[in-house]
Amino acid sequence: MEEKPESLELVVNKDVKEGEEVNIESIFSYREQRKEFELFGDVKRWRTKIKADISKIGILETTADITKKKGEKTCIRGLLSYPARKEGLIASEDLKKGDALLITIEPL
Repeated sequence: MEEKPESLELVVNKDVKEGEEVNIESIFSYREQRKEFELFGDVKRWRTKIKADISKIGILETTADITKKKGEKTCIRGLLSYPARKEGLIASEDLKKGDALLITIEPL
């Protein structure tokens, strides 16, 4: 059975200029990072490779930081490790506080 990507929207907590280096921790509040979604498939901590494509920001490729089964609820803060959430990405356009960004998460 093919695993399909999951998507969710998170709201930016500050203004960001095009070309500015940001990370998940710096542009999304703790509350936003805790928004739940259903997993696309089984994930095993430190074994399952995943890609998080954050619109207008960039792509993170990392390994899962949690073990869960397909369909269970999780959140960005639980799925991505602290170093992954702190990884620098460059904003591809200006963002305003309150903008909603689409994040698509899929297995690699």
